[in-house]
Amino acid sequence: MTMKKTLHILLSLLVLASASMVATAQVPQQKCPTCGKPYSECPYKFEHPTAPKKCSTCGKTIDKCQYKGKHPAKCKTCGKTIDKCQYKGKHPAKCKTCGKTIDKCQYKGKHPAKCSTCGKTVDKCQYGGKHPKCSTCGEVIEQCQYGGYHPRCSTCGKIIDDCQYRGAHPKCSTCGKVIENCQYGGNHPSEQELRLNRMLSKLEDNMVKVDGGTFMMGSDDKNAGYTEKPAHQVTLSSFYICKYEVTQELWQAVMGNNPSNFTGNLSRPVTFVSWYDCQKFITKLNQLTGKHYRLPTDAEWEYAARGGNRSNGYMYSGSDKIDDVAWCKDSDGGITHPVGTKKANELGLYDMSGNVWEWVQDCYDSYSNKSQTNPTGPATGTYRVNRGGGWSDSAWLCRVSYRSNIRRPEHQFGNLGFRLAASSL
Repeated sequence: MTMKKTLHILLSLLVLASASMVATAQVPQQKCPTCGKPYSECPYKFEHPTAPKKCSTCGKTIDKCQYKGKHPAKCKTCGKTIDKCQYKGKHPAKCKTCGKTIDKCQYKGKHPAKCSTCGKTVDKCQYGGKHPKCSTCGEVIEQCQYGGYHPRCSTCGKIIDDCQYRGAHPKCSTCGKVIENCQYGGNHPSEQELRLNRMLSKLEDNMVKVDGGTFMMGSDDKNAGYTEKPAHQVTLSSFYICKYEVTQELWQAVMGNNPSNFTGNLSRPVTFVSWYDCQKFITKLNQLTGKHYRLPTDAEWEYAARGGNRSNGYMYSGSDKIDDVAWCKDSDGGITHPVGTKKANELGLYDMSGNVWEWVQDCYDSYSNKSQTNPTGPATGTYRVNRGGGWSDSAWLCRVSYRSNIRRPEHQFGNLGFRLAASSL
C-alpha cells in the first residue's frame, strides 16, 4: 500500500471516531421513543424489542390469527366470510313474493298471480282465479247474499230489491188481483156502470154498415100520400144504422129513467120521448162512448128500410107481408113488443116497419122531383118527420115510403121512439 492511500484511510477513521464521540456526547439529551426515558435510563438503549402485530380483522396477534392477518372478505348477504358462506358470497336473488331465495322458492321466483277473490294463487284457486259471479248483483257467488239466486217478485218479475213494492204489490179490494192486473186498475165500476158498459159495447156491435148507393125515394103510386110524392132519385154515401130501435134498457142505462108507457120488459122500444129528448140522449151517449151517434136522415132511413143496395123492392121493410116483419094494428099489435122478434129486412134491420114510429133528423118539407145527394131536409120547420108506423097503426102507414108530418119536435107519444145512426164508427 502506498503512503498516500494509508494516510487517506487513517484520516477517514479519525473522522468517524470524532463523529461517534460527538453523537455519544449528545445521546443523553434524547428520550426513548418507546418508553420515554433518557438514553442512559432506557434499559434497551432505544432498541426495545418489537411487539407482535395484531390482525386488523379479528384483533388477535398475527401468530394467533388463523388467517395470519389475512381474513377472506365477508359475504354481503349473510355476513359470513366467503369461505363459510354456502354460496361463497354469491347468494341467489330473493323471490319478491315469498322472500325466499330463488333456489328455495317452489316457483323459482315466478309465483303465479293471486286470485283477487280468495287470495290464493291462481293455480290453487278452485276457479283458476275466475270465481263465478251473480248475474243480478255482479258479485262473486260466495259474496252474494243470495248465493247468486236473488228472489224475484211473483207479480212484476223483477228482483225484490228492484221492485218498487218489494214484492208485495197492492191488490184490488174487489177482485183480489194486484192493481196492475186488475182490468179496472183497482177501481171497479158499480153494477150500474158495468151494465151500461155492456149495453154500449152491445150497441156498437149492433150497428150495421149500409153501403152507399142511389135509389128512388118516395112513391108515385096512385094510392100514395102527398108526403110521399113525387118519387125522385137520391144518392147517399155509406153510413151506419142500428139493427134495433133504442130499447128501454139502453135509455135507462144512459139517462137513468124510463119514460115509456109499456114497461115490464126492458127489451121493448123506449117511448114517450120527444125529438129534443132524443138529442139529449145522443149527446150524453156520445160523451160516454166518444162516438158520433145521431138520428138518421129521412133519406137514410128510407134507403135502409128498403134494404139499401140489396133491396128486393118490398112494400114493407123486408117483406110484402106485414105479419112477417111488423107489429101493428093489423098484425096482433095493441102494445109495444121486444125489439127484433119479427123478421129482419135485407140488411138485417128489425122493426123498420111497425112496433113504434121513429124520429128522424129532418124537418118536414114536401119533396122535389129533382135528384139529390145526401139530402138533410130544410134547416128549420114546424114539424119533424116520423117513419115506419107503430103498433097502433094500420099496415098502410107501415110502408117504407110513408112518412108522417104531424108531430112537433116537443111531442111525446106512446107509439113513438127512435133508432140510432152514425156516419162512421
